[in-house]
Amino acid sequence: CALQRDSRTPLTPAQIGSACPRGCVWVSPLLDTLPTWSLEGLVLALLNVGPSLCSFDDLESILCPGFVSLYNKNNTLQYLLDTKLHVSRVLPTHPHMYMLGLMHAMQSSLLDPCPVVVRACTNIVGVWAAKSFISNMGYRQHKYITTTLVFCLQSKLITKNILERSGLLSQLIQGVQQHMESPLPRVRRLGMVVAEAFSRVADPANPLVFDLPSDGDMKGGESADVITPGTDILALAHAHVPD
Repeated sequence: CALQRDSRTPLTPAQIGSACPRGCVWVSPLLDTLPTWSLEGLVLALLNVGPSLCSFDDLESILCPGFVSLYNKNNTLQYLLDTKLHVSRVLPTHPHMYMLGLMHAMQSSLLDPCPVVVRACTNIVGVWAAKSFISNMGYRQHKYITTTLVFCLQSKLITKNILERSGLLSQLIQGVQQHMESPLPRVRRLGMVVAEAFSRVADPANPLVFDLPSDGDMKGGESADVITPGTDILALAHAHVPD
């Protein structure tokens, strides 16, 4: 992949797209040779242009080997996929869904799986359940983090045993309670959505079911658009990623 490696200028989707032919296995050598400081720019560029280079169905065979290999040995990539791209950014819908699909493929890989979904869920819950986050975070970021959290909980990669042994269950219960005490209907709804999602993991025979308000029930432009429990997350991600 003929990308300049000595420039401090962040890589752009256009550079990635023009330099890398569709469908070739170029990610592994590229990730291994680029300096650490350039990883965030590369990952963001790949998430933006990824569907034109590697279809959603080919994520595991094309992108996963390079990402998993580097993830397992590189703290910077771990921080990006475990934390930063979930709690410090709000990606547009297509890159966001593509990232979730990539994370699922990385942890589901039969060759060399990595715990990216479990780690992301752990870090996201710590932020999502904090009273200061609920009180001060803008709704766009709040909804974005909630969508990722619901994805993690519904991915089938988070088990009841993981919830209980890691302490996530108690954090989730506390976070839901904090959300339900909010005076804002849209914030309370996000708490309900997460409560339904983790109850399907903790007690699948008796999951919680709330009468969630629809977009039409929200006033003042308070959109309720967020992934809800029972949604086929991978199908939704596939639908949001253009062919």
